[in-house]
Formats: sequence, C-alpha cells, structure tokens
Amino acid sequence: MGGARCQLSISPSYSKFRTRFTTLRRVTMTIARSNHRTEITLQPPPFVSEQQFIGYGLYGRIELLLDDRSRCFKFCEPNNQDAVATIEREKNIFAILGPHPSIIQPHWVSERGLCFEYYPKGSLRAYYKTMLPSLPDIRTRPRWCRQIVEGIAFIHSKDIVHNDISARNVLISQSLDIKICDFGSATKVGDEVLDMPEERYVKYRHGRIYARAQDDLFTVGSLFYEILEGSQPYQRVESPEVRRLFNSLVFPPLNHMQPDYLARVIRKCWNEEYNSISELQVDLNQS
Repeated sequence: MGGARCQLSISPSYSKFRTRFTTLRRVTMTIARSNHRTEITLQPPPFVSEQQFIGYGLYGRIELLLDDRSRCFKFCEPNNQDAVATIEREKNIFAILGPHPSIIQPHWVSERGLCFEYYPKGSLRAYYKTMLPSLPDIRTRPRWCRQIVEGIAFIHSKDIVHNDISARNVLISQSLDIKICDFGSATKVGDEVLDMPEERYVKYRHGRIYARAQDDLFTVGSLFYEILEGSQPYQRVESPEVRRLFNSLVFPPLNHMQPDYLARVIRKCWNEEYNSISELQVDLNQS
C-alpha cells in the first residue's frame, strides 16, 4: 500500500563533529547470540559518549550523544558489510513508514547510523525487571497490547513485516506508552528474511524464508504473553525443547490468564488463526 515517505535529515551536529575530530576510538565487544560468540571491533563516532552505553546487538551498539543526553545514536562498524546493510535497511524502512505514535522515530540519520530519542525506562523487558516481583497494573498491560497492535497494523499497511517483534524491541516512554523499535530485520512482504525473531517468539520454518505478515502475528502472541505474565513463554525450558513444542503446536497454558479475551487472542496468534492484523483488531475491539 502507498503512503507519504518521511524525509530523514542529516544532522548538522554530525558534520560539525566529523570535521572537529579525526581520530576514532575503538571498542571491542564480545556478543553471544544463538549459542555462539562473536567478537567485533567498533569505531564509535566522535559525537557519542562511550560512558553512556545504552545497548548493543549482533552488529552494533547505541550510545548517548555528547551534546544532547536526551538522544542516542545507533551505529555499527563501517567496515562490516553485513552491519552496514542492516543499518541501511533500517534507514530505508523508516523512510517508507513515516511517523506513528507507537513507533520510534529517527531525529536524523548519517552514513554511520540513526539518531533517536532516548527512553530511560528502556525496553519493556528491562522495565519489567525493575518491577519484579510486581507487574504493571491490569489497566496498563491491555493498553500496551492495543498500542502494539495499532503500531503493527500501521507497519503492515505499508507492506512491511517487522520480523523481530519482542519485548526487547518495544520501548517504554516516560508517559508509559509503547514505542516499537529496531527495524534492522524488517523487510517488504515477500522479500527474503535474513534474521529470525528471538526464541520463544517464533515458529520455525525450514529453507529460505520469505516475509509474511502472519509471522509478525505469531510473535504478537508471545509478546502479549510476556506483557501479561511477566515472563517469556516456556522461559524455564531449554531452547531445543521450546522449538519442538512450538512446532508441535503445544503452547503454555492460558487457562488462568487475565483478561481472558487477551488469552483467546494469544491462542489464536499461536495457532495462526489470524490472516491479518485487522482480524486481530476486530477481536480486540469486540472485547
């Protein structure tokens, strides 16, 4: 479907720092993913603070800006082709999407990466860890579920599939609203998927995988579960067994989950009973 493309600007402060500094600092990190460890060496841009480390992924990291601690910068190693391709993919996806209240928006982009607002509360998963053993109240959690669905509906309306929906890729704003983030794995519908969602959020498919909106819907089921229960599906079960259970359509029990209408939505997501996000929205609107 069509829609206005948002114009992403190049930051003037980026150019200022680029001419002022000529030496890039090097940071080595060891990252564990999918049971293997990868060591990467990053060259942070000179306009970010190494003392204000926010987060990292397989190919890069996020740090606060030196001159504006309310914003952060997502960047990668410029000599790593896979990393650069991921950053460029994310830039292109944001240009297609445009603004939405439930989706993080870049303030500006450069050849090194993207600048975003900094959300001190962090991801939904990180926020829950600060509250344990308590959970957000019963009014807030369903509201977050609805905001997530609104954001995904907008993404799908642009023929985009996120491909990595999870509690680690949903930020919490100061007003306790949802912001979907991390579009590095996103693709157009029908394009080959290069990265899978995290375990417990995916039903495994073999061979080459091409993006389908239905795959985001399966992950919505696991995300709703984590929002309502405060833990991932089968969190204490080893990953190979989780794959076997999911592929056998054996999912965690939902009998005592509240509100019960969201339990029904989760069950339908996991059993792939929705053909589109709009069908899921109908169920939410009828509750």
